[in-house]
Amino acid sequence: MAKKKEEKKKGRNCLIVVVLLIVFVGLIGNQIDDGKKKGFTPIPTPKMETEDLVGKVNFDGAQFHITNLEDRDWVMCYFVLNKNYYYPSKASDWMPGERIGAIEAGSIISLGSAQFTLKDGTRFNPFATKPQDFAISCENGFGYWGW
Repeated sequence: MAKKKEEKKKGRNCLIVVVLLIVFVGLIGNQIDDGKKKGFTPIPTPKMETEDLVGKVNFDGAQFHITNLEDRDWVMCYFVLNKNYYYPSKASDWMPGERIGAIEAGSIISLGSAQFTLKDGTRFNPFATKPQDFAISCENGFGYWGW
């Protein structure tokens, strides 16, 4: 008899857990829908579907030299080194806003490696970390280079 009571209690506890999970998932879904209704928009991330930028990136041990090999300017750009270091520092996916206004067609810009920072402000140190990849995200394209 005690065994049957324990089994009923376990079954009831499982049912309560399942109901709570359903309610929790429903609340999260409503919050996501409410965010969309209130005008919140997700922060765009670079996608490979955008027009690929034609350029090259060289690293001389201290600076990155970015060359725009196109006949059009790259507009409102930011740069990502090793998928975590950003320039400008507040131009990341988590904090949009700062960007480089334009990289003119056929021009070369140079950026010091220590200008790239992590989210917490830590600067890139080429003596401690090897550059492995470099991405450029602009309003009119996206480019990626790896070493």
